[in-house]
Amino acid sequence: MKFVKPYQSKINPRDILLILLFSIVALPKNKLCAQNITLFNTPKLMNNIAGEINGFNIFHIVSNPANLNVLKKFNIGIYSERKFNLIELSNHLIVSGFSLGRIKMGLMVQQSGSTKFNQLSLGVCLSKKIGDNTSLAIQSKLLRSNISKHLNQKYISAEIGLVTNLSKVVRLGIKAEHYMSFDKQTSSDNAYLINIRTGIFYQVSKQFSMNLNSFKTSNEPAFFSGNMIYQVHKKIALKSGFTSNTNAVNIEILYSGKKMNLELNMIFHPILGMTSATSISTVND
Repeated sequence: MKFVKPYQSKINPRDILLILLFSIVALPKNKLCAQNITLFNTPKLMNNIAGEINGFNIFHIVSNPANLNVLKKFNIGIYSERKFNLIELSNHLIVSGFSLGRIKMGLMVQQSGSTKFNQLSLGVCLSKKIGDNTSLAIQSKLLRSNISKHLNQKYISAEIGLVTNLSKVVRLGIKAEHYMSFDKQTSSDNAYLINIRTGIFYQVSKQFSMNLNSFKTSNEPAFFSGNMIYQVHKKIALKSGFTSNTNAVNIEILYSGKKMNLELNMIFHPILGMTSATSISTVND
């Protein structure tokens, strides 16, 4: 296995300033927890904050819309999972991306839960390069949670994401989210529900890469996730990872065809059991 040596690259001072602005965002305390979006959180959709240097998967824009900058042509993907093999905790996603010239646009629809308790999210994002190695994106999502026939909650998010290649083998990603409730009382009591996500991707060699991500929500403890990816064949890769807040581990098989990508994912929780997931998407090349 031939390892790739990192090199020192010139970074635009504007890029450094943007990174610092994200890094010093304060996270005030509030009473509203991130439980409103927990059904949507899954390793497949969370672990790609920085994306990849030499690859692209349409699902990367769910983790960070700034990953959309490497989109070459129209892409669409469908993802489905059943948490702990319970149909009441199913999770389905359709995401697509296309080019508007220098600006890339992404659309996503995500649904989770059952008829009695469910969540629906509609999102749109725009991404643009702001330098040779850096991209910036904005995104907004409408989130609806149906808890019962007489109780439902609606939120809207304002999100911003950034990715930058620190070198030929290292890529950094940052995403900030601010959720606001349509309920005036809830919104005034919880005006600062902010999620900060950071990730770093390292291309160790042509066959092996890894990423590490951190997640922090207002008034909630931080947690981490990571993945290791090994290219066993030109068309087949194996991925293994972890999520610290649930102590869950995931194993994934990725197949890359000429026109379609297929991924099979198994997530193991030490108490709740197994989650199975599949996804299919078009190829970016």
